[in-house]
Amino acid sequence: MNTPSATIQFQTGWHEIVSGEIQRGQPLRIEFDPQRLPQCRQSYRGAAMWDIILFGMTVDRKPIPFELGVPTDASQFELWFQNKDTYGSGCVTWNSRYGQNYWFDIAGEAPRARPNVAYRAGAIHDLSMVNVQGTILQKRNEFPTPTSGPRVGKDIQVWLMLSAWVRNVAYQKSVWMDVHLFDQQDNLIHAETFALRWTVPEAGNGDSFQFNGKVYQGTTATPGSVSPKPDARKLQFRLYFEVNNQVYTDDVLHELALSSDAMTP
Repeated sequence: MNTPSATIQFQTGWHEIVSGEIQRGQPLRIEFDPQRLPQCRQSYRGAAMWDIILFGMTVDRKPIPFELGVPTDASQFELWFQNKDTYGSGCVTWNSRYGQNYWFDIAGEAPRARPNVAYRAGAIHDLSMVNVQGTILQKRNEFPTPTSGPRVGKDIQVWLMLSAWVRNVAYQKSVWMDVHLFDQQDNLIHAETFALRWTVPEAGNGDSFQFNGKVYQGTTATPGSVSPKPDARKLQFRLYFEVNNQVYTDDVLHELALSSDAMTP
């Protein structure tokens, strides 16, 4: 991801500090001090069994910065946090300005519409049925590296690793994501649906489904030959879960930013 245009720090003592200007289409960094929500600290055999969650995205047990892309069609940013134990204790606390949440204005070019991933008609919004556990988005040069010397070509690929939790209410179930990729000007350059596969049972009467694969083939080049493709700079997806003839979703338009092809070694 490119250097963030702004950082929002949620510090102890209930201070929120914005450094830089939150801009449409630019990366944003969020830093959250876990001591703002110290109530839920379950452990098991010395291992921490608690999370702090931002919009369903795990911030984790340490103050690790979390970065995301600011949508180009947004005018304000809304944030709130949840702290909960992972297993069974029932401890749940919130940092949400007593339900008002934290709001931040977004600057930059005027908002413009783009062909976002559409919400599937008939899907039920229910986070207790399906939610995202984690994502990793990478742009790779998969051209083979010689035993000596630098690469002499390019094979730019975009890979997404996604882990999702779904409620295990029946044996037969399907999990998938609708994906869009955009260039720097928010032009749609690729759209596809990908299935997630079951991996392991999860806590809370759930199952873990994962996807780990290529979602976009970019430019390829060898000495004397080039097959150019648009430079993917943003990825969007919506997550769906079908069970007992009903489709559920977390109703989140997930968006992740990518660096330029020129920055991919």
